[in-house]
Amino acid sequence: MANVNDFLKWIKEFDRGSGLTNKVQIVEDGPEEDSGARRVRLNLFTQTHRYAICAIDKCAKRKSYLGCISYCRASYAGEDHIRSSDLTDGVLSKNTWAKIKDDILCLEFVNIGSAQYNPLCP
Repeated sequence: MANVNDFLKWIKEFDRGSGLTNKVQIVEDGPEEDSGARRVRLNLFTQTHRYAICAIDKCAKRKSYLGCISYCRASYAGEDHIRSSDLTDGVLSKNTWAKIKDDILCLEFVNIGSAQYNPLCP
């Protein structure tokens, strides 16, 4: 079973030699008040989104947890709120982390402007 330390190692996979100091914002790293289980909350940023990720170790009261919420960094024209979306969540595992990374990647893709032949779309 994975734990928060494992998750922090997985985050380091994003490092391509430039360091993560200015790319990952640690919001919280400590024990939960009710259970004492270690909880880490962090933010990852892109040009258009903030990804809030929470990892919690397993404890006697519950299973481990890993989840992510995406927040748009700007509101849409005419709106006075910031949109958000729940991404994958589940037990703290490499599989859940892979699904979260896939969700992030899908949100960051943009549509191409012109219609062209694409063998992926019949």
